[in-house]
Amino acid sequence: MPGCESSNSVLLERFVRWFLRFNGYFSIENFVVHAADDPARVSDGIVAPYTEVDTLAVRMPHSAETKGPLRVANYSPLVSGADGKIDVVIAEAKSGNENKPNKPWREKQVSVIEYIVRFIGITACGVSLDS
Repeated sequence: MPGCESSNSVLLERFVRWFLRFNGYFSIENFVVHAADDPARVSDGIVAPYTEVDTLAVRMPHSAETKGPLRVANYSPLVSGADGKIDVVIAEAKSGNENKPNKPWREKQVSVIEYIVRFIGITACGVSLDS
């Protein structure tokens, strides 16, 4: 049925965002990665987008949701081992025939991971993750 793949994709993206939210993550939907380090994608001072991420989510080191004396349970396979750490999820929800990550994630033309790490503030700007 025409249009079903697009509709399924939206539902999957929404499911991922809510699943992460119920497990203590703050999220940004449709996070855009800009290509400022690619001169071919900068025109008149405007930086074009390079790719986007369906959901970018962060869970802080001591995240806990409580109601009175009760603590909301989290999905342990997702959050186990994250105590005391900043946990970052880069989620790309796929449906239909195309199940590979977007091209920029598969090729090292622009480091989208470094861009996201700098955006979140996990490391200082200009610090390479390779060192």
